[in-house]
Amino acid sequence: MRRFVVPAVVATFSSFVALACSSSPEPTATAASDAGVLTDAAPSLTYRTHIAPMMEQRCAGCHFEGGSAPFALTTYAKVSELAATLEASMIARRMPPWLPSPECHPLEGSRRMPQEEIDRFAAWVAAGKPEGTGEIVRAPAVSATRVFTPSVTGVIPSAYVSPEVDDDYRCFVLPPEFPATVYATGLDVKPGSARVHHVLVYALNGEALTKAQAEEGKDGKPGYTCFSGVVPGLDPTQTRNVSAALPPLLGGWVPGSVPQLRPEGVGQRVKAGSRLVVQMHYSAIGGRPAPDATRIELETTTREPAQLVDVKPIVNLDIPTPAGEVKTHEVSFRYYNTKPRNIFGLTPHMHLLGTSIRADRVSASGAESCVVDLPHWDFHWQQAYATPSNAPITLQNGDSLRLRCTYDNTAAHQPVVGGQPLTPIDVKWGEGTRDEMCLLYTATVQPFTSEHPKACDPARACAATKPYALETLFGCESQEAECTVCELNAAVACAGPPCAAKLLPMQNCLRSCAVSATLVGSNMGLCLRERCGTEYDAAKSCVDAQWGSTSCVTELAKCGL
Repeated sequence: MRRFVVPAVVATFSSFVALACSSSPEPTATAASDAGVLTDAAPSLTYRTHIAPMMEQRCAGCHFEGGSAPFALTTYAKVSELAATLEASMIARRMPPWLPSPECHPLEGSRRMPQEEIDRFAAWVAAGKPEGTGEIVRAPAVSATRVFTPSVTGVIPSAYVSPEVDDDYRCFVLPPEFPATVYATGLDVKPGSARVHHVLVYALNGEALTKAQAEEGKDGKPGYTCFSGVVPGLDPTQTRNVSAALPPLLGGWVPGSVPQLRPEGVGQRVKAGSRLVVQMHYSAIGGRPAPDATRIELETTTREPAQLVDVKPIVNLDIPTPAGEVKTHEVSFRYYNTKPRNIFGLTPHMHLLGTSIRADRVSASGAESCVVDLPHWDFHWQQAYATPSNAPITLQNGDSLRLRCTYDNTAAHQPVVGGQPLTPIDVKWGEGTRDEMCLLYTATVQPFTSEHPKACDPARACAATKPYALETLFGCESQEAECTVCELNAAVACAGPPCAAKLLPMQNCLRSCAVSATLVGSNMGLCLRERCGTEYDAAKSCVDAQWGSTSCVTELAKCGL
């Protein structure tokens, strides 16, 4: 099937974004049996007893009156009318949409319909689709673990009316500005228009916020058009601030979502000076253009949590795919750190030419295990995936994350514009509609660390107990990646001229270890020691001799050191 060109968004959600088309997770066998959903104990299958609760649980999160789906599946008349089509979609596993392969790592919230339910629906159709009598059995309810209490509210400007196009992606910078650092503990989105297909919510600050604000209203309308991300024109290859170019999300909304609540003691830092930036996807299937009044409700606290959500992007920027070709691109990032890294959330992303995306963990011994596998990528059904709390994906020192993306750039797989498929062109990484991406966000929960302008408080603590040297800073495992990158820039700036002969032979190693620190949380010192030991020893001896110079003192002060 050809795909339609959409001015699309990077649908990259943090692991806490609930993206199920059902508002309830899959029930336990006991609860479901009590509700009559997963048992065929009745002498005959009927809509009211066996099919209605199944449709409510699996389909009604999207297929309801006024919902994003093109028709409702909440009445016997409609389900009966479309029974043959529904049966075919279930058997082909097109619906409910769930892209991950069941042969990979277990994931929570699977919408993959159990085979027994597909068989039950087929048997009901074969029996003549009897409606039955009596009250309609409801799907089992799932009670919330705690109450959502919003403390910040933002509303999409009502002056913006989505144009009459198939898909419209628009970003808005919302008030208020956060005067002090807070911690997000919950998020809820209340769509204000039937055209809202999904919503992403970010907290931007610094360079990223400046660029977003500069773009607002340039076309004479509220907000700005955004395809691949909320930060316009900020290429991760052209900025030192990778976290600004690929910012983490606070959460989002799709049909069927419920308020997203962090567990007790877990929060996501929203730095002082931040603003909420919302990425809206309006779809023509929701009806005629109309003003939107979507509300963003954020629950925050000033109390420091025990643990912080940490989201890092695994990125392959080298993905050239010539016109007319099918290409698979692969990249691996090794993890260097004595502390295990437990991954609880995964968000794969490509654009319209993508056909599959897979990530694997490769242990230090070479053993491979699947992390996430989407063998039939569909741009229009992107979401975040969460691993069970008792089964995270754990990276140990020496393990690697391997990301593999496949693209089909042949004539038969081109987007369609105005009823005609586009002519294939050479494609590479980029922000545009016809560019591509190979990206996997990984979400972890880390012990709380206090905020510092350059995230270098842990490095200062390390330096207080050991000689002040490059090894001390790079070897400090408790510091954040941004501090490591800042230290590296400082060392190159102040010690570069006198140590050029020592630094040049290891420039590739420095670059790759900095990337590994930023994207997978590696320790710079361990990485450099293993990847370029001899050259590293020579370089650090020269750099250490420069630390007391005025130039180095000035540069390190920029990192708060």
